[in-house]
Amino acid sequence: MTERELRSRVSAKLKLLDVSDDLWDEVQDEVSAALDGGKEEEADLVRWIRRLRRIGRQEILRHTLPPGRALLSKPEKIESAAEGVRADALSRWHAKIASTRRDVRWFRANILAGHTLTPADARRFLASPANRIYPLNMFKPEELPFLEVNCQVTEQVGDHPTLGPCNSISINPPGGMLRCGLDTRSPTEVLHYPGSDAYLDAVRFRPQSVVGMLMKLARSLAKSFPWPDHEAAWFVLTGEIPYVPVGTIRTSQGVYGGWSPGGSITLTLQPWASADSVLRAYRTVQKEMLGGRDNRPVSEKQAALFGFLVEQLIVHDDGGGTLLMHFQKSWQALVREWNNHCRESHPEWSYSDTDRRNFQRDYVRARDAIVRPRIVS
Repeated sequence: MTERELRSRVSAKLKLLDVSDDLWDEVQDEVSAALDGGKEEEADLVRWIRRLRRIGRQEILRHTLPPGRALLSKPEKIESAAEGVRADALSRWHAKIASTRRDVRWFRANILAGHTLTPADARRFLASPANRIYPLNMFKPEELPFLEVNCQVTEQVGDHPTLGPCNSISINPPGGMLRCGLDTRSPTEVLHYPGSDAYLDAVRFRPQSVVGMLMKLARSLAKSFPWPDHEAAWFVLTGEIPYVPVGTIRTSQGVYGGWSPGGSITLTLQPWASADSVLRAYRTVQKEMLGGRDNRPVSEKQAALFGFLVEQLIVHDDGGGTLLMHFQKSWQALVREWNNHCRESHPEWSYSDTDRRNFQRDYVRARDAIVRPRIVS
């Protein structure tokens, strides 16, 4: 069994048109084992891919999306009922105006046969290797169909007297084979689109290909309308309206060595969003991230004390992801240095030279408040 045949079998078991290139690259060890082994190794390969798809990649919430399968997560919306209706109307307006653009109308007329596609047909269009590899001029002379499920690039079939290295493309209907010149450069760009499940799919494509033309159009639309590239591309193909909410609120949390440097709350707002909606949404998410605790501010003294002691702190990574921390100096020596540090600017922050216990307590409280705020993921 060839690797291509194995990939087709695995895709069928997962009920996919095709396993994405990035996922297939991630499981090459399992692919090799399945090619050398039997049904058990093939079943392991299917389980690995299913697990990777389930895990996904949360980076899709960023504006620039990475390759691979990722969960179709949505940021929390910021809007009242009235603002939601307004956002929906505005989204429809954007789509109406975008549909009248000359480049959008040309693409739909010449590439999509004059109409938008169903989501299933759009996925087939993007999954076609021919669409992702070959430019438009390869399709026109032979009237090669853009939308056929079986318009697939098959194995390289040798050299052609004038074309050089060739691929064959099977077409059904109308059937038969077409020999096309093979550009040996691999697809270099990535386009994401909604899968048939709760994931985003990703395809790689060459910039000069038909899908490359789609991506160029999508990027142009994204400069004129508040849409990310992948939603603009899906709009061109299907006509589905990208919803532009009043605002979105996104959260992130970083953890290293068991310590959290904190999280972030990012707001993206329409200029007409009401202050009440923004404040209400922010406070709700803030409370969730902090586990329901009050957001008590860190005092100026606490922050200054922690910053001072960070400079005295020795930190090591044990090689297993755990941070080991200690001070080279004694707590009593640190108290004296702190008192000297703040004697002129803030004498009221000083401690008794022997007050090691309260000094250490205040450091721990400041540390836990600033870099370990018990953020709930």
